[in-house]
This record gives sequence, C-alpha cells and structure tokens, in this order.
Amino acid sequence: MPKSSRSSSRSARPGQNIRNLALQRRLRAIQCFIAAATVVASPPLLLKALAEVINQPVQVPASLTLSLVVIALGLVAGGVYQWKRANHADQGAQGEEKVASELSCLQDSGWTIEHGIKVPRWGDVDHVCRSPQGRIYAIDTKSHKGIVFRNPNGTLERKIGGKIMAFEKDFLTAVKGQATQIKQQKRVTFVTPILVFSEAKVNVGSDPRVQGVYVVERAELVRWLQKLG
Repeated sequence: MPKSSRSSSRSARPGQNIRNLALQRRLRAIQCFIAAATVVASPPLLLKALAEVINQPVQVPASLTLSLVVIALGLVAGGVYQWKRANHADQGAQGEEKVASELSCLQDSGWTIEHGIKVPRWGDVDHVCRSPQGRIYAIDTKSHKGIVFRNPNGTLERKIGGKIMAFEKDFLTAVKGQATQIKQQKRVTFVTPILVFSEAKVNVGSDPRVQGVYVVERAELVRWLQKLG
C-alpha cells in the first residue's frame, strides 16, 4: 500500500480548508457588491416607471438619495473587507501547501502525515505528523513575514523593516490547544505542539521552545522533526 494512503480519512488536502474559507469570503464580497449596485440602480428605475404610469415627473428626494448612497458605500466597504480577508486566507493556504511540501519527504522514512484535521474549539490542525517511533506532532502554520523573535516576557513578536509588531492572536496558546485535542482524538499520552512560519525568519535562540511550543521557520521544520524523532 502506498505510504500516502496511510492518512486518516479525515485528512484534507493541504490548505483545502482555508481555501474553502477564502471562497466563502469572496462569495460574500460579491454579494455585497451586487447589493450595493442594486441599492443604487433600483430606486431610479422604479421612479422612472412610476413617472410613466402617472404621466408626470417624479422628483427623487435629496434625503433618499443621500440615504441610498450611504447604504451603498457601506455595502461596498463590507465587500472590500471580505475580499481582503479572502486574500489573507489564500495567503495562509499557500503557506500550508509549502509546509506540506516540506513534510512530504518524511513519508519515505515511515512518517505518517495528515492535513487539515478538524478539532473542537480550535478549528483545524494544519498538519499532524506521526514519526516511526510513534511520537505525534501538531503543527500550526502561519504565513506572516518579517523576523519572529521571543520578547523578554516570553511571548512572540515580529520585526518588519525596523518596526516591532505584536501578533493579532495568541498563536502559542492556540497550537497547545490543538495538540491537546489531537491527544484526545488519537488517545495518546502526549502530542508535541509546533508553530511553523512559512515565510518569516525565526530567531528565538538555540532552544526553539517558547512556552512549551517549538517555534521554527519552514526551512528548519523537517530537521527538527527528524531530531525529535
């Protein structure tokens, strides 16, 4: 049996779940744009039809015109927001696909790789790896850019062009939660959480563990997995 067929039936294609999310967001954006066009176009057409019926011109109240413009602009803004979120989701999917490509080489040495495993509360785990020794790793992929480092408080920040930026979420807590859920699903005693950055450089010192989570860049992921065994 080919090694690639060992994965659980729950496993998705790399990046598939977040690609689906991106599609949903684009559809919502399109709905917003269509609604905005409808808000702008429909009233004038209705008033024109009414004028033909009563055979006299019908003036559009200025207050109505202003209200329709405000509503349309709000819908357009909502559509743009959803479109940007879709772009971010596609970027995340690309990161997952790149990491999956790195992980694929492990299958030739007896590793089992699963992708997109859904878990309660934490959404889905991007990659779950089982080594030939039976150790299991829950891997969360992030596509942020810059240089990721550990601050004095023991949390993660990143530096881009000389500017230090905090992350929008607590990724360390999230991947530890994912590892706990995988431990329960697999009925094992421990699952190692790993946070991998597909685009950023990681500089957290010689020991990559931060709050019990291995934090590595994509180029170093396979080496660390092989070292941990």
